[in-house]
Amino acid sequence: MVRTRKARIHLTFGSHADNEKFIRNRDAPLRRTKVVFPEFISANKNRFNSSFSKFEENARRRGVLVRNAEKGSTRAEEISLENSFRVDKKHEIALKHPSLRTAVDYFNALKDSVSFRHMLARKNIIEGTKRGKVEVRYGTAHSVLAAELRALGQDVSISMKPFVFSWDYVVLRKLLRNKEPTKLEYKRGLLSLRFSNDEKFLINLFQKRVMSLSESEMRFWHLLNNVMVGKLTEKEIDGFTKSRSLVVSLLNHFGLSNPNKVRGRELKKELVKFLDANSVFWRRQRNIVKLK
Repeated sequence: MVRTRKARIHLTFGSHADNEKFIRNRDAPLRRTKVVFPEFISANKNRFNSSFSKFEENARRRGVLVRNAEKGSTRAEEISLENSFRVDKKHEIALKHPSLRTAVDYFNALKDSVSFRHMLARKNIIEGTKRGKVEVRYGTAHSVLAAELRALGQDVSISMKPFVFSWDYVVLRKLLRNKEPTKLEYKRGLLSLRFSNDEKFLINLFQKRVMSLSESEMRFWHLLNNVMVGKLTEKEIDGFTKSRSLVVSLLNHFGLSNPNKVRGRELKKELVKFLDANSVFWRRQRNIVKLK
């Protein structure tokens, strides 16, 4: 994990790329924190009511304020909602009609939405420093937020474990840094997105949905996605683009079992061997990534 001194603004990035699911029952704000900003505070209350309520209680006992980093004016909230609807629509189109054009449309709509969220977050986080030290808890994909705050002259430190993103997040993060992805990266991003959306494969592998994955399972899931898609040539990606059973076809391409015909535990062993052979990052992290 990347650790530095705790600056006036300290950001903790959790294993779930776009969610703060890592808040657990025993979690409490860092010492000397005056305001804490968890990602999607409303989603926390809905999905993880018990653990998040406990976190709020722990914070309140310490005199720490828990605030929504992305709260804005009524108009700002309307724009956020409009952005979300636009992203959902582009996402649906990209999955139903996969092509370079629909990939570019989707990822740029997503970038606009996340950029707007970050704009609100930066404003509220900086405002929060008037009370003292601020703690921010976001998903790993938002680690670019640290650089954005530093660019505004803010004193920032971070905590974040090594993480390899699936290609859809690679494309998004590049766009957030105002860099244009290549045509191949857009194609990889779209294939990666389709891979990630196969919940049947995910449930067979882990017996749970993506929001319930542990930290180790999430890191494994993103790395597997990254390595498989990254090993394909552009011609091979084009061949998989219209595949109706993408995961089955992709695993077959690499000589792995059909996920619909083998038990999750046995498939997981195959995938671990695949990463052992194809990922230096995995070989370095293997002993600290705990898979059941």
